[in-house]
Amino acid sequence: MNRTDGGVHPEDPLVRKVPMLTLDLSASEQAILREVLEDAASELGTEISGTDSKDFRDDLKDRREVLQKVIAALGGGPSTS
Repeated sequence: MNRTDGGVHPEDPLVRKVPMLTLDLSASEQAILREVLEDAASELGTEISGTDSKDFRDDLKDRREVLQKVIAALGGGPSTS
């Protein structure tokens, strides 16, 4: 996404406002989903530190923030990656 406007692109599917989604998950499903999201957030940390493009790095940081919000909604604090 081109971030020349200094903000989040309104057409970005990760930030576009959509109706609230509710999932009914068992404890084990919640734990597995949390683990997968934490792994993805951690991998984004590696990508963020390895990219030279500021725009791409900013997009990756935005993605990681979304993952951290979902992780927090699953019952824990944001990932530290």
